[in-house]
Amino acid sequence: FIINGGMAVSQRGASFTNPSSNAYCLDRYAIQWSTISPQFTVSQDTSTPAGKGFYKSLKIATSNTQSASGGAFMYQKVEGSNISNIMFGTSNAKTLTLSFYVKSSKTGIYSVGFHNNAFDRNLVSEYTISSADTWERKTVTFVGDTSGTWTTDDTIGVGVYFHLANGDGGN
Repeated sequence: FIINGGMAVSQRGASFTNPSSNAYCLDRYAIQWSTISPQFTVSQDTSTPAGKGFYKSLKIATSNTQSASGGAFMYQKVEGSNISNIMFGTSNAKTLTLSFYVKSSKTGIYSVGFHNNAFDRNLVSEYTISSADTWERKTVTFVGDTSGTWTTDDTIGVGVYFHLANGDGGN
């Protein structure tokens, strides 16, 4: 249900320097940050994992070392009608698997998560970047959430968040 996962569409432009929080950059992807002074560029890039059929990627490059006291995220909001088949919030909730490629100059533990429209249900999982400056495929599986309200209409059914910086100045 992720749209523009191959980062091929960027109608607003190809590069965004110090975007405001919640600004959409590449189509369907926004950057959210709090209590940091943004000094980074978000761009549509041609670096991709070799032989996988991708031609573009989303790149976030910092122009200096930053210590985040709040946090920074890249996210996509998915309409409820596009996720109704996972049946979150019911006893029939399905397991959800997210697979993606990632490349970072910094190894370590990162996290990705989902939240519902009310922001009162969150599913978060960690993944490890093992090798700096190398494309790595990550697959994260989430147990279906049988609780809470996950909308299935034209409002936000799920937000998919990639955590880029956490409050302790970490990844």
